Amino acid sequence: MKHYTSIQTMRMGTTLMMRRFTVWVAIAAMALNALWPLLANAQPGGAVSPFEVCTAQGLKTIAADAGSVPDSSSQSGNKH
Repeated sequence: MKHYTSIQTMRMGTTLMMRRFTVWVAIAAMALNALWPLLANAQPGGAVSPFEVCTAQGLKTIAADAGSVPDSSSQSGNKH
């Protein structure tokens, strides 16, 4: 059975703490890497950018309203 001196025990403790720190940094980096697209594309709730729709008449730019849902009566002539 090997007996460790206090300096050797302190070195092992420091090594263990460094390994734990390195593991936590790696976990944080992986989590940030996984969540970065979500954070990069986040917008305030009221900001809605216009989008393009391909129609039979060509490409149309439509400004969407964040809270509105199209009424079924407004699309009475457009059966697909």
